[in-house]
Amino acid sequence: SIADNSSNTKKSSKYNISSKDLSKLVTEKSSPIANHSDRITSNGVPIVFLTSAVSFEVDSHIELLIQRLNESSTTKSASATVAKVVTRFDTSVTHLIVSVDNDGVLKQRTMKYMQSLVSGVWIVSSNWVVESLRLGVLQNEELFEVNHNAKARVDFAPKRARLDIWGPHLTKQRVGKGSSGLFLQVRVVLYGQFPTPGPPRSDIADLLRRGGATIVDSMQNLIDVAMNSSSALSDNNSRGLISVVVCTDVKFCLDCKQEALPLCPTKDDSTITYSQLFDTCSTQPNDPIIRIVSPLWVLDCITNYELQPTNSY
Repeated sequence: SIADNSSNTKKSSKYNISSKDLSKLVTEKSSPIANHSDRITSNGVPIVFLTSAVSFEVDSHIELLIQRLNESSTTKSASATVAKVVTRFDTSVTHLIVSVDNDGVLKQRTMKYMQSLVSGVWIVSSNWVVESLRLGVLQNEELFEVNHNAKARVDFAPKRARLDIWGPHLTKQRVGKGSSGLFLQVRVVLYGQFPTPGPPRSDIADLLRRGGATIVDSMQNLIDVAMNSSSALSDNNSRGLISVVVCTDVKFCLDCKQEALPLCPTKDDSTITYSQLFDTCSTQPNDPIIRIVSPLWVLDCITNYELQPTNSY
């Protein structure tokens, strides 16, 4: 079970150190930041920071932390990099640094946050950087893990994702042996233009792939997968395949059931209507094994790190 860290959420005000006071602290504690031996990896780049919606002051603190960590390197190569910061998410990222309010709540869910969450990396508040600098040793990330998001229905999604994908420590080796990943059992077709202000198609596709989903290139392929999967009957069946159409205008799709839209090309290059689709792919009334949802379904699944009921989207 997941321990309740709610007692930590009210502590963020403890770390609200002014820029002047922090500068004094880090100047007095000029020795390199102590590192943990189990963080060192064979490629010499064990700690990779990414930031999302933080202030310039936080960026400066991170740069100082990286400098102190690299000064403390005990690797054989004097030029080995112990820590660095990147500007875009990639598979090397180990820590996302964000800013939270005084109650420890993250108000935003940026693309970087979603990518980090679905990938199971550490998501910590900038207070982790401050305390690591102040005390001269990297602090326990769990005490600063951001497990409360204003847009989430449940808490501790980052922690559940991290434990599901990597286990207690970020060893860069999946503990699930191929069985972990939020969207591992999901097969998806992306339909529509994905206009602003919503996330573009490429971002939705990126999130789905990072969560283990398989994106198929046509509705016919999705129909084939759905029809050939005898277990794809329920959102609640975590072992069965779930076939989903992510559509940017669900109301339009449902209102046009009788119109022959070029959504579902068949092998003879004809089209299939939504009513035909539901007739073909429904195993029982009101229970289609191909579900149509908005992109919000993808975002909410990740924010809560659990598949959401498709009939709500």
